[in-house]
Amino acid sequence: MRVIIFILMALPLAWFYVAMYWGFTITKDIAAFERGESMTLPVLPPIKWLNDRGALQTAFSTEEITTGRSVSTEITVPFAELLQDGEALPPVELKPLYATLRASAYLMPLCDEMLGTLALACEIGAFKASVRHPGDHRSLISRAEYPEDGLVILKGAIHYLPAYALGNPAIVPNADMNGARMRLLQGAQVPDTAAGRQEIFAEALALCDGLRDRFGNCVIRQISLDPGPPQRDDPDGSGTLRATASFNVLVDKTKYRRDGVQAALDEVATSRLAAIENPDDTRP
Repeated sequence: MRVIIFILMALPLAWFYVAMYWGFTITKDIAAFERGESMTLPVLPPIKWLNDRGALQTAFSTEEITTGRSVSTEITVPFAELLQDGEALPPVELKPLYATLRASAYLMPLCDEMLGTLALACEIGAFKASVRHPGDHRSLISRAEYPEDGLVILKGAIHYLPAYALGNPAIVPNADMNGARMRLLQGAQVPDTAAGRQEIFAEALALCDGLRDRFGNCVIRQISLDPGPPQRDDPDGSGTLRATASFNVLVDKTKYRRDGVQAALDEVATSRLAAIENPDDTRP
């Protein structure tokens, strides 16, 4: 009993020394950061360690692929393309199972495209496959005529380990994780090709760089690739994409309102667009 009482009495004192050490470390690191010194800091800010550790890990972990960072996509292919040469068409009730088992072959190329620019490593996350047939009441796709064997709609997410710098969220005092969201490329369509997707990734990375310059950290939480109809002058009928990106930033909640990151993202996008349209403009 005395041991238990001693432990209970010692815990507040132990916590006091831990908190004092953390406070000293953060103050020292912030000062070093402001002087421009290179530092290796822990990824998870001690201030958020107790009540928000899971969210920080999924967003800012530099050691593992997490569900907090993803590129989501939708792919439409004729069901017949899923079959191997000479393979018989399965019964209608088994088509969704076939599509689900073979979806990875269509989603994995997106992972390969992310490597080197957006991602160091990636893996297929959750995905869903559905089959639509001519006359199906769910057949709402207008960008292609329905083949007799039906179309397969694949919706999935690729989770990734960032290849870009996340910054140092550990130096943020009074830390609070905020988010911002934006249509990429001013909402313009790009070809649904590897080159088009690289253009989307580059835009998201540039916007995150701008947020990192402002707040000291940034992670691209999600890029959503939204397919559109093929263009009339598109010889291969590859279709088009629009994209939206969501970002997470850890900020000092005593300095920034909840909409502060969104306002900063809007400013970064406006400045980036002005620089592209007026590359010779040297005004500050």
